[in-house]
Amino acid sequence: MNLNLLVYIIYPFVISLLVSVIMIFFAKQSGAFIDEAKSLKPQRFHSTPTPRVGGLGIFIGFLLFGTLLFFNIPIFTVFVYSIIGGIIVFISGLIEDFKGNLSPKLRLLLQCVGVFIATFGANIYIYDLSFGFNLPYIIGILFTIFAVVGVINAFNIIDGFNGLASGLSLLVLIALFFVSYTVGNYFVFYASVLLFGAVLGFFVLNFPKGKIFLGDGGAYFLGFMLGFMLVSLTQTTHFDDASLWSLTISRIYALLGIDLNSALQASIISTLGAKGVSAWYGVALCIYPIWEVLFSIYRRKKVKRKATSPDNLHFHTLVFRTLAHQNNAKTSFYILAFNLPFIILSSIFFDNIYVLFALIIIFCVLYTLIYKRLLSIYIKR
Repeated sequence: MNLNLLVYIIYPFVISLLVSVIMIFFAKQSGAFIDEAKSLKPQRFHSTPTPRVGGLGIFIGFLLFGTLLFFNIPIFTVFVYSIIGGIIVFISGLIEDFKGNLSPKLRLLLQCVGVFIATFGANIYIYDLSFGFNLPYIIGILFTIFAVVGVINAFNIIDGFNGLASGLSLLVLIALFFVSYTVGNYFVFYASVLLFGAVLGFFVLNFPKGKIFLGDGGAYFLGFMLGFMLVSLTQTTHFDDASLWSLTISRIYALLGIDLNSALQASIISTLGAKGVSAWYGVALCIYPIWEVLFSIYRRKKVKRKATSPDNLHFHTLVFRTLAHQNNAKTSFYILAFNLPFIILSSIFFDNIYVLFALIIIFCVLYTLIYKRLLSIYIKR
């Protein structure tokens, strides 16, 4: 591995690790950000009070060294908009971690605002679904907000056991690193390296012993960054700084209904996009959290419960209570091992929509069959 790349992993790793250690000490001394083991919420599976602010170390490690790295390369503005959006999304979760009383609607609104700022400012949005036509600009922006917000909450839902959400993030980031290198998407390439180091710094404290939890802030930020990076990787709207500022101004004028001379668009110098990466690669790569959300909505609706109502019948919960024999770390290991072949295969065939569709369908079928089997075992007990 290139020495510079190793440095870009080590520095965020060290910062993330140090911040996490400090927050463990601070939380235990002050009582802030503590996830009480005695909580009656169905998602609780730990036996000791544990800080749930691990996302802070990830955020600081990525922000600090991301700023230093991206400042001197032509895609700095893409990073800036991603960070502005990420800050808003992260804070919405951090407030919930600290106070525990931020309404779901307000959190959802803040997530939408954060994603909108990133997509609108960086002009990175979903317009090509690999179906032979492009989405109109406004529809593309709205669909991108819907998709990325979905990924944000999907990663929060699977964050139930030590190393599950962060471990899956590490696997996804490794895949993004190789695919972005293959197709020449520099933003995703460097962002995946930095974020990998930052997540790893948290992971070593979270898995297997669970010294600190990711928290809503951490899960939201990871979901946001991975979602935004996948949009960047699968769509071809990447520009240099001067182009992005001009394009941002033109978009604002367009929304205000003011006709702007098209000369502002002429400053676009080059496209750094990942041509050839199917939009469905993102779905295949993150199919586990995505299908977890969709399947959870389906099974709750089937028994006439609210789609958003919490319960203890998630896939990871059933694995914990049956296969893993109530071992927290084993639960994450089994689920990550189940996901690994799909991550590898989807990253090999990132440009083949037919293989990606097949992988998505196979995963959903296997997940559903395994879920029903585990549920049957759990009920009999």
